[in-house]
Amino acid sequence: MKRLTVLLMLLLAASTAVAGANPFGVRGGIASSPDQLVLGAHMQVYDLSPEAKIVPNVELGFGDDWTIYSVNAALLYTFLSSDMSGFKPYVGGELGINKLSYDLEFEGFSASVDETKLVINGVAGVKKMLNDRQELRLEFKLGLSDWANDFKVLAGLTFF
Repeated sequence: MKRLTVLLMLLLAASTAVAGANPFGVRGGIASSPDQLVLGAHMQVYDLSPEAKIVPNVELGFGDDWTIYSVNAALLYTFLSSDMSGFKPYVGGELGINKLSYDLEFEGFSASVDETKLVINGVAGVKKMLNDRQELRLEFKLGLSDWANDFKVLAGLTFF
């Protein structure tokens, strides 16, 4: 729990430090396999075009006797011509590194296991500008590789 508090404080401090440079945000949601609560942050670091953006993110998932630290780089394409009551749909892919920590038990013996794995996720979502300084994101991630959560459902808020 102490590590979680320190990580969240560092994320908030980093977000505040770069407030004027790049849009940044916070996110949270749930994940499946393992079932977890997920907290994180993201930052839009590079615009390839008005539609295509590179949006790296970090996430911490905990629960179901697992802790997963994720560092991801997402390439997202927004359909700007689509307008669903102000929501703009987007799709993309994400390459990431997951650090997995879990306990393994076998015939009365137990051990803590730490592994680092490369993961791939498919991403789909919608976003809506709330005002000229904030954007709401609703996102779905589908794990396309071993050691990724089967899926994640996240909500986020981006600050400009």
